[in-house]
Amino acid sequence: MLGWELAQFDSAVDDVFGYRAVQVGLPEVDFLRQNRIPFRASVALEPGAAIAADPLQLPLASQSVDLIAQEILERIQSMVQGVQIRGPFAHYETPLQVLSVMMKGASR
Repeated sequence: MLGWELAQFDSAVDDVFGYRAVQVGLPEVDFLRQNRIPFRASVALEPGAAIAADPLQLPLASQSVDLIAQEILERIQSMVQGVQIRGPFAHYETPLQVLSVMMKGASR
């Protein structure tokens, strides 16, 4: 699923221009790898982030960043915790497996 998300970011950010780009979350994965903005930084509480900060309280001045990229897997995982799977997807163990199957079908 990470490969799918990276491909989505690659196509979404490749033509975005400006001076500063910030990636929020997952500093070990470069979601801005296809972007040409010269200054790029990551914001997260995890080790490896250029700026150690809570992604829900970004320490950025208004109008100071041209592109903010936020990965979605972390948010999806927190949203689906405790969700019961029913119906045609009942044989999957986690909601993320269901989401992965649905996204693969949508990308075809």
